[in-house]
Amino acid sequence: MSAVLNPLQKAVFARLIADAELMALVGADGVFDHRRSARAMPYLLLSKSEAKALAEGVEEHLLSFEAWSRATGRAEAQAIAACAARTLDGADLALDGGGLARLALRTSAARRKEGSGAVMVELGVKALVDRA
Repeated sequence: MSAVLNPLQKAVFARLIADAELMALVGADGVFDHRRSARAMPYLLLSKSEAKALAEGVEEHLLSFEAWSRATGRAEAQAIAACAARTLDGADLALDGGGLARLALRTSAARRKEGSGAVMVELGVKALVDRA
């Protein structure tokens, strides 16, 4: 596992929770990195991360976020995802311990979870990390 993953996740989460519009949609504890069965929707979840080395000191990280909502229709989940995308796309983040991450939105897809009434919008974000 990459030694950059924890500093990257910390910087990404700090950026997300600093967004007042996103926090208004999901609440103060509505951004996290593991499923909380007791947590009511809406929320934004970092569901997956992958890393690979591109060159000496340079890594590519692929982060998957899920915006979840039980509101009627897709509007709330899409609004959460749009806030997260706006906040992260194009961001340059300084990492603890040195290095810089450049973020870019890669993908977005919405789906309804059958039988639950919940809607999920998944965002794929690429982070290029330069540790030099």
